[in-house]
Amino acid sequence: EVVNFTHAPIRFVSEDQIAAGGLRSYKLLLVPQADYVRDDAYNAILQYAGDGGFVFCIGENSFRYNPYGKPEKDRLSLLRKAVEQNHPRRLQKIKERWKAKVNIESTDWADKHAAAEIIEALFTDLGMSRPFKILNRNGQNPWGVEARTIRLQGKQVLSLVNWLKNPVVISVIPDRGKIVNASNLVNKETLDMNELYLESMVPMLVEIKIE
Repeated sequence: EVVNFTHAPIRFVSEDQIAAGGLRSYKLLLVPQADYVRDDAYNAILQYAGDGGFVFCIGENSFRYNPYGKPEKDRLSLLRKAVEQNHPRRLQKIKERWKAKVNIESTDWADKHAAAEIIEALFTDLGMSRPFKILNRNGQNPWGVEARTIRLQGKQVLSLVNWLKNPVVISVIPDRGKIVNASNLVNKETLDMNELYLESMVPMLVEIKIE
């Protein structure tokens, strides 16, 4: 849920895909509450971290057991060591910013806004760009607004959903260039992406031309 509201182009990978080398093209692997993990998948993640990939775990029991419930107590410490060897400055920055609450793993996720801030900082620090930045009127990430983007026939198509109970007003800022035209693909209405009104629970599909 936290990652959904960072507007990042996320992908999901299965244990089979990971074991087959499916992490090679990714800069960051987020591991949410994965307590029971196969040996071959874990070994592939450890290799990924050793090769420079960044792994961030959510939950205090990450990788603690194999699929049959056998404890694997050294897994997280080995993974932490591999990440620390390749990203010492990045981890130090994380520890300083969040008062050592996190290393490559965090258990303090009661505050979802704080969790989103941590992940947002990781995206930025790892150079993970997004086609658009979505901001509320306070210049902050609008919690509760989900956005996905595809490129179609030379234009960007942005899917937006406001999952909150109340309407929100957002601004959509492209990573590169400037928006010269935006229209609602459902009703063909021209839209102002600096002051875009999103009703509660009403999906919006927007075609955007950028120069």
